[in-house]
Amino acid sequence: MAYELNGVEKSNLAFFSTDHAVNVAYNNYGLNDVEQYIVSRYFTKSKARILDIGCGRGRTTVPLDQAGFNVTGIDISKKLVYAAASSYQDLDFRVMNACELGFDDKSFDYVFFSFNGIDCIYPEDNRIIALQEIYRVLAPGGLFIFSSHNSWWLPLGRKPIDLPYFLAVLTCNIHNLRMFRKYRVETTRSGSIIQYYQNPQRQKKQLNELGFEVLETVGPFSRLLKLCEPYLHYVVRRMAL
Repeated sequence: MAYELNGVEKSNLAFFSTDHAVNVAYNNYGLNDVEQYIVSRYFTKSKARILDIGCGRGRTTVPLDQAGFNVTGIDISKKLVYAAASSYQDLDFRVMNACELGFDDKSFDYVFFSFNGIDCIYPEDNRIIALQEIYRVLAPGGLFIFSSHNSWWLPLGRKPIDLPYFLAVLTCNIHNLRMFRKYRVETTRSGSIIQYYQNPQRQKKQLNELGFEVLETVGPFSRLLKLCEPYLHYVVRRMAL
């Protein structure tokens, strides 16, 4: 039976399908500093098969392809995928849900899920389904790279300290009774989105229980204040069971 989006997921999909999201917010290309560090350090297999989940307009797909990898980019937003495919007709872009990956077992050497995209999957049970699907399509010993919001976040982790942003998020989530829940709301020019928050300790425990080994966590701003970062990048390996 085909996976059906629930109300929150439909709302999040609408967020990524607005004209502002497609033409402005996600119309950019290139790996950020942390992603570049991870790719340089861990993506060592020549011509590796990479699944780029939540590819959007191809921000990460394009540079990974240019680096010589065999990349397939997928996203749930038809508008983003169509825009990506129109701009880069020689690349493999597909509309697909991370909870229902249309690939054979052990199809990829690496899976990339950038910019906290996995946190848009709701509720947590469905997020776990996505993690199980990622495990399934990864080759034994393959790597999964993703970023996720950190519930231990303090504004000290941002450079420079963005106090107005912190207060806006705090006020919004107190108003929506979400401040201490796993899913919190954020409002931007593209609209409102509900996203998952978890602390690094519990995130690692969840990954271990699903058969992943955490190799490294990397914060986008400060290694010394890593546990206070707004989000963390996780480098995990599918254990060769």
